[in-house]
Amino acid sequence: MRLGGLPSMDVIARPSADVIDNSGELAGDDGRARAVAVVHDLVEVATFTRADGSEAPVVEDQHVGLGEVGEGPEVMPGRFLGSLPCNGGYVPKESDGWRANLPQRPVTRAENPCMTKPRRVLSGVCYLITRRCSERRFFLRPDWQVTHIFEYLLAALSQRYAIKVHAYVVMSNHYHLVVTDTKGRMPDFQRDLNSLLARAINAFRGRWESFWDRDSYSAVELIEDGDRLAKMAYTLANPVEAGLVKRVYQWEGASSAGMPYDRPRRIERPRRVDRPGDFFGENLPKVATLVLTRPECPTIDDESFDERLRQQVRCAEDEAGLRGPAMGMEKVVNQDWNHHPKTHEPRCELSPRVACLNKWARIAALQRSAAWLEAYALARAAFVSGERGVEFPLGTWWMCVHLGCKRAAG
Repeated sequence: MRLGGLPSMDVIARPSADVIDNSGELAGDDGRARAVAVVHDLVEVATFTRADGSEAPVVEDQHVGLGEVGEGPEVMPGRFLGSLPCNGGYVPKESDGWRANLPQRPVTRAENPCMTKPRRVLSGVCYLITRRCSERRFFLRPDWQVTHIFEYLLAALSQRYAIKVHAYVVMSNHYHLVVTDTKGRMPDFQRDLNSLLARAINAFRGRWESFWDRDSYSAVELIEDGDRLAKMAYTLANPVEAGLVKRVYQWEGASSAGMPYDRPRRIERPRRVDRPGDFFGENLPKVATLVLTRPECPTIDDESFDERLRQQVRCAEDEAGLRGPAMGMEKVVNQDWNHHPKTHEPRCELSPRVACLNKWARIAALQRSAAWLEAYALARAAFVSGERGVEFPLGTWWMCVHLGCKRAAG
C-alpha cells in the first residue's frame, strides 16, 4: 500500500474494513489510521491533512519503538516514531478527520516554526532564569514553608551543579534567578530544582496535578556587565514592580534582597509535616550552604557595582510608588494559593534568549546564536541520515549527553 503518491516510501498497514473508503482516502469512525513508514531504514516525521484541507505536522513529543515489519505500532495523533526529541507541531483532534501524508525528509523548523529550538549550553554564561506556575496560579505563595523549601533546594543544587547564585526572588506564581553556569550543567540544575520543588510544594499543598507551565524554563543570556546589573535589579525589585509591596525589604517570600555577598548561609533540610523525619531523602545533604556572589563584571569594581545596584532598585521603588498604593503582604499571604491573577496574560510574544542593552553587541550575540543553530541543524540532519560519527557544535547538550554524540572542541 502506498500513501501520498510518494513512490520511494513503503507503508506497511493493516487497516480495518472501515479505514479506507471508496475514494481511497483513509477514514474510520475515530479518524485514525494504522501505518508505519519505513524510508531507507529511517522513520520519518508524518504530516496529516485536516478536514479543511490544510496540512500540519504530527506533534513529536513521544518516543514509540518500531517493531518488526508488518507488526508496527499504531501511528496515533500526537505520537512520533523515532529516537530524537523534538517538541512542537499541531496536535490532531479526533474531529480533524486526518490522513497520513508521509514526507521524504524530516520536517524542519522553517516548515514548522512551533518546534522548540535546541538550547546552547556553555560554561561560564550568566543567565536570567524564569519559571512560571501552571495557569499562573499562586502555588508559590510566600508561606514560610515554601520559602524554606525553595532556598534549601537552591542551596543544595547550586552546590551540586557548580551554579553561582547572584540574585533570586520567588513570587506567588513564578521565580527569577540570576546565576552563572560555571560547568555547563544548567539543564541538570533546572531539571532537579523544578522537579523537587514541584513535588515538595504539591505535597505541602495537598495536590497532585501539574505544577509548572507547559513551556520550559526561560534562560536569557546576559551579555555585558550592565546587562547583569540591570537584570539583578529587575529580579530584586520584582515584588515592587508587581505592586505587591512598596519596598523591596518588605517582601516576605524568598529573596536575596539584603543578603550579603560571599557569606555562607546554612539551611537545614525541610522536615515532613505529616510524619516525623526529613521531607527529602538522604541523597540531599542535611544542611546546605547558600552563598550569594557578585557576577563577574570586569568593567565595574565591587563598590561601584553595589552602589549602582542600590540606585537601580531605589529607582524602581520610586517609579512603582507613582503608580498607586501597594497591595501589602497581608493581602498577598491571604490569597487562595489555587487562584490566579485577574489580569489578562499576553500570548504569542517573543521569548528572547539574549539580553543586551548595547545594540551592536546584541546583534553580534544573535548572529552567533543563528550560526550555532545552523551548525546544529546540519549536524542533526547528518545524524538522522545515519552518519553516527558527525560532530555537533560546542554547546550541544542533549544529543551529546544522552546519545553520546561527538562535540566540537572549544
